[in-house]
Amino acid sequence: MKTISRSILLIALIALLFMSACGGAAIKTTPLSADEASQVQALADPLAENILTSLVKDDFALYTKNFDDVMLKVSTQSSFDSMVSGLNKQFGAYQSRMPGKTYLIEQSGQKYYLIIYPLKWEKGSLALQLSLHFEAPHKIAGLYFK
Repeated sequence: MKTISRSILLIALIALLFMSACGGAAIKTTPLSADEASQVQALADPLAENILTSLVKDDFALYTKNFDDVMLKVSTQSSFDSMVSGLNKQFGAYQSRMPGKTYLIEQSGQKYYLIIYPLKWEKGSLALQLSLHFEAPHKIAGLYFK
């Protein structure tokens, strides 16, 4: 399978390393109730839209607007440009986002929300996976396309 781009893989690797660096303990994934999921979606949907709009508008500032400090440190204009180019080349134009599935992730006493959004692109489908901090202000702790 052709890789999307090195920058997408780098962001995925960083997110996984960040999650595993919390102690190497097993990750517990819990689906949320409909009410809980609805509340998390209300928090996450605008963040997902910022990410997707940033890809369409080629806007690095919007892309990183809701990142936590770790994500801000590892995200560069160059990696963003490479990711946008790779997505456009392989999948064409972004078209739409479907409602996400929402989970609570726990590892070594740390909690995150994981929201997986199915995405429709001109030439295929991908999923956007966002990890948000459990505690307010719910900054983006991880993101990758799968």
